Amino acid sequence: MGKVLRMFMFLVMIIVGAATGYSAARMGRVGLDLQTASAVGAGGGLLAAILVRWVLSLFTLAAGLLAAIVCALVLIWFVQKFMS
Repeated sequence: MGKVLRMFMFLVMIIVGAATGYSAARMGRVGLDLQTASAVGAGGGLLAAILVRWVLSLFTLAAGLLAAIVCALVLIWFVQKFMS
């Protein structure tokens, strides 16, 4: 199920990116045709998805590290408080 969901999100990012690229090209009055604007938008959408996944994984790693440090400090406090 995870593989199907990942592929679906990949497809959604391409479609949304293509629509966004087209809209941005028209709003910015850039002289790009439909195919080029859609390709640039799809590439931008895929790059954004990769960067967001990477940033979230870094935050997840940092959160796990922070939780491990806090738990270790609590255990050290517990040992010093109740075992001495």
